Amino acid sequence: MKTNKLWRRMLIGVSFVLAIVLALAGCGKSGPAEADYIGYWEVSGGTLYGEEYDAEMLQMMKDWGMVIVIHLDKDGKAELDLFGEVVDGTWDFKDKRMNFEGDTLEFKLENDTLYIVEGDDNLTFTRGNSTDLAAAIETDRNSASTGGFETEDPAGGTYEPVTIPVNPPIVVANDDVVTASIVEKATESTGETGYVITVTNNSSVNVTFYTSTGYTTVDGVLTQPWYNAHLAPGESSTDFMYFEGVTSLDDLKNVELHLFAYNSDTYDSLGEYVTTID
Repeated sequence: MKTNKLWRRMLIGVSFVLAIVLALAGCGKSGPAEADYIGYWEVSGGTLYGEEYDAEMLQMMKDWGMVIVIHLDKDGKAELDLFGEVVDGTWDFKDKRMNFEGDTLEFKLENDTLYIVEGDDNLTFTRGNSTDLAAAIETDRNSASTGGFETEDPAGGTYEPVTIPVNPPIVVANDDVVTASIVEKATESTGETGYVITVTNNSSVNVTFYTSTGYTTVDGVLTQPWYNAHLAPGESSTDFMYFEGVTSLDDLKNVELHLFAYNSDTYDSLGEYVTTID
């Protein structure tokens, strides 16, 4: 009888321990806590607009000062630094959604990696140094605010679209890689102001022709131009390149324009093109 009672007590004790272990295991599977999301995250891979962000591509972006950083704050506020443009937004832990200027992004956290998926696009982020990334966001934010131009119409109105042909066209590149010319100056109804560029791929490889952060100046002020074209061998395109913060053709003067080309498949640099435009 004593042996049976002792054995029964041992079984009850083991069952109690197992119950605690299973309960703890269940807690571990409940997912990351809200605090696990808070902090600074920098892009570490994925695909965006058909471009694969592999290790070589990410290193090239760093070399050019191009970043994609997300900051999730404890008060539900969020910051997105996308290639030098800082956008403020919000994030919701329960819904697993971020919102930036009306655009909603779904996210999740697995194995210390933040995933954002939108259609065919997907990016992964890893936690970065908060001091360095906070400084990068602040630098980009200040660069935009001190660029010397208003980003919106002070009166809150719309802009009169203007298009001025450039005759003869201004040649900004002409070699075995690409031929490119500015054929128009334009201001759109949104206030975006810049150049219409026609470019042809003269090479035998796929070429990306684009502008980058930290090079181009307008009237002596470092300014962010927005433009890129992906071209197959022999292909041509005509696209609009606008300058952040420039809302009038009168402000588009004394431009030192830097354009770049790289192999779209290997990311090898194919050339830099610098043109000064009065």
